[in-house]
Amino acid sequence: MNAGVRVLLVSPGCQGRLDGDFGDPHLVALGSYLQARAGAQVEVIDLEYERHLASGDPGRVFSRDFAVVGISCYSSLDYLSAFYLGCEIRRQNPGAILVTGGYHPSARPGDFLSLPGSELEEPSPFDHVVVGDGELPLARIVAAAGRGERPSEKVLGPEPLADLDDLPPLDWSLLDRYRPIARTLGGQVTISFSRGCPFGCSFCMERSKGESTWRAWSPGRAEQELQALDRWLGLAGWNLFIADALFGFDPEWRREMLQRLARLDLGLDKIWTLSRIDLMGPGDAELYHRAGFGVGFGLESGDPEMLRRMGKTAVPESFLGRFLDFARQAARIGLPWGANLLVGHPGETAGSLESSARFVARLFLETGNLTGFLSVDPFRFYPGSLIDRRLPWYVEQYGTRVHRPRWWNYSEQAFTSEWVDPSAGLDYRQTQTLAARWLEPIVRGIAERFAYRGPARDYFQRSVDHALDAFRPPYRLGMLADYHLWRGLTGQGRSRLVDDPEARDLFRRARQEELAQIGPRLEGPPPPTILAAMIDEPRERYVPDDEVLNSWQDAAVLLTEEGNATLSALHAYLVNFTLLDLCPGDRLIEVGGGTGYGAALAARLVGDEGRVVSYEIVPALAALATQNLAGRTNVSLLCCDGLAPAELPPFNKALFTCALGRVPRHYLDALPENGRLLAPLFADPARTDQVLTLYTRTKGRLDISRHGPVHYVAAKEGMGRAQ
Repeated sequence: MNAGVRVLLVSPGCQGRLDGDFGDPHLVALGSYLQARAGAQVEVIDLEYERHLASGDPGRVFSRDFAVVGISCYSSLDYLSAFYLGCEIRRQNPGAILVTGGYHPSARPGDFLSLPGSELEEPSPFDHVVVGDGELPLARIVAAAGRGERPSEKVLGPEPLADLDDLPPLDWSLLDRYRPIARTLGGQVTISFSRGCPFGCSFCMERSKGESTWRAWSPGRAEQELQALDRWLGLAGWNLFIADALFGFDPEWRREMLQRLARLDLGLDKIWTLSRIDLMGPGDAELYHRAGFGVGFGLESGDPEMLRRMGKTAVPESFLGRFLDFARQAARIGLPWGANLLVGHPGETAGSLESSARFVARLFLETGNLTGFLSVDPFRFYPGSLIDRRLPWYVEQYGTRVHRPRWWNYSEQAFTSEWVDPSAGLDYRQTQTLAARWLEPIVRGIAERFAYRGPARDYFQRSVDHALDAFRPPYRLGMLADYHLWRGLTGQGRSRLVDDPEARDLFRRARQEELAQIGPRLEGPPPPTILAAMIDEPRERYVPDDEVLNSWQDAAVLLTEEGNATLSALHAYLVNFTLLDLCPGDRLIEVGGGTGYGAALAARLVGDEGRVVSYEIVPALAALATQNLAGRTNVSLLCCDGLAPAELPPFNKALFTCALGRVPRHYLDALPENGRLLAPLFADPARTDQVLTLYTRTKGRLDISRHGPVHYVAAKEGMGRAQ
């Protein structure tokens, strides 16, 4: 008997998990089997969920209570976290049998074990890797542990289960620890009804598990398991994700399952699952609709030749025609659906990408009452896929180049996994640029036309919004930043994001979108001339390198490590230049020029007939400002104490960007008729509050107006003794 064998199953926090998912059905299935068939005492710890607990105990994973520890490595994105979690568990629990499984271990056991030909460059903490289904191999490990032994095999499996109905019932109490916070994690719970996929798409990791047959619970058993989940969690108000690799491969099973779910009243908002368009038969759309489903499909490409290259279908014209028919059916009955498009697959060309975009536009923008949405994914090079196994052929056939074939070993995995030149005539950068050019307008059109108004509309609207986010400047700038970083790291040339023409346009768009959000929050609409100057001036050139990606945001940026100089937030420049009424021909003095951004904006506003004199007391910042302002003939940058300069040049406008106790008298005395001076002044002796204060000379009188609380860096000690 193995009653004394204590088993821990750990999820390190899967990056592949959809936002808001709750459930860990794979660990629940393994734990249920080990309890029922191997007599083990099982605990499940999800480190992502653990951090949401008020009294979380992530250190529990290192306890020596456990004789067997299994770490889930769902995908290659989780490799580093799974491997190094294993290292620490091995250090703190050296006697445990440590095992891992999942897609990546199934594809690359040698990344976890020192096997012949393994590329592992450091000692492995793991004793075993399970390939494919884990129930039978783990049961053998537990049995060996109960005898005080260890299995001799390092790699166990594949040992696929032929009949899933032979599995014991799922014991959801394994997740009792997380049930109280389930709702706070999100509104979607996951369960699986089937395993395996008989299709052989070239980009997919599914075949890495060593089994290509489709196996499912019988519809009756699936219904029982769903009712058991409802008794444990209470499914009313939830969305359910049936996380099968391929839902409903068998048509009779699919139809019976959908009919059962249509009769089952669990109060679910919506059910979401993934299937294939070429499995849809007559009447299936109505069955999905009556059962409360939304369904996603892998379109992958709208170009017939690319569909063949992907192994998606041998009859692409029929495949694409089915999508057009389904979109119309779904619109007629109000069925929400989604399609995934893959961009940059090996063999992709500019022509195939444009052809794909034309089909997608037809599919989504020519369908009335649209209830579908599009997800655009860059091709990712996954181990265990057909492309991985036949990479030399793709290199020879198409000129494909995978820049980081072991990307899971590195940082910036979101980029390095996608850094692939699909063909000799289309590299990574060109792929991304063309995808944005041709697909972003379609995604925006979908967002404008999305007409689904049924249950869980917000759930599907988030998918529409997510597709838009992938084309917005912040995301694309992040990928471009990684591109320039990795080109340098791999010796392909030194380049800077701020010098990239495409990045400059994205930064400009980002500022434009941010300023559009700021304007309505101000007291009045800012002048178009100021907005135009702030949109056009490349703020990213005036910030430290580690702040470049954030330069478009409405936030102050530290310019020195000491924190005694900042680049003001965008709204501050809108307010300041509006209050100053800075116009062509004005002569402005700026005190506290920083790296020159404010002076550059002002130079645009005063024009060639105006003049800007900017004072900066910090030599390093003054040097940067001089460099940044080079070539602007209407700007002078002086490194000195701007509060007490040797001589004031003629001016009619003045701006102080540091907080003062009071404005120097000589500035106020020199302020001419109709002149304006703006400064943040301390409002109390303790210098805890600041008020933006405007001085205006009108008919010889100095008028003072106050314009709300602000927060600026205080003027440096010793500055402006004339105060």
